[in-house]
Amino acid sequence: MKRTTVNGELKKLSPRYFEIRGKKVYAYDKVNVFDETTIGVPGAKYQLVSFPPGASVAPHFHEKVREVFLIASGKGKITINGKEHFTVAGDIFLIEPNDSHALQNTDSFPFIVHIFKWNENAHDINWK
Repeated sequence: MKRTTVNGELKKLSPRYFEIRGKKVYAYDKVNVFDETTIGVPGAKYQLVSFPPGASVAPHFHEKVREVFLIASGKGKITINGKEHFTVAGDIFLIEPNDSHALQNTDSFPFIVHIFKWNENAHDINWK
C-alpha cells in the first residue's frame, strides 16, 4: 500500500520540456506519482500535471498509449482529433491510441490534470 496526497505531490512538480522539430519547448510542470513499478503493471503511470497560465502542449499522438485525463482544477482546452473541448474541474476524457490531442490552459490560474496511462513507452510520442 502506498499513500500520498495531491497537495504533497504538487509540491514536487518539475518543468517538462519537449524537443519539437529541433527546438526545446516548455510545456508544463509534472510529477509522476505512481509508475509501473509502484502500480505493478508494465507501462502504467499516474501523473499530476500543472499547466501555468498560457502554457500548452502541442498536438501529438501515441501509437499504443491509452490515457485518461481527469481535470482537477482550472479551465483549459483539450483538442482531440481536431475537435475542441473547453474543460472544467470534474471533466474526464479517454484518449485512445492514435488520437491526436493537445492541451492548453485558457485561464489565469493553473490548469491541473490527473493523467492515468497504460502501455506507456518513452519513444511513443509523435508530434503533428
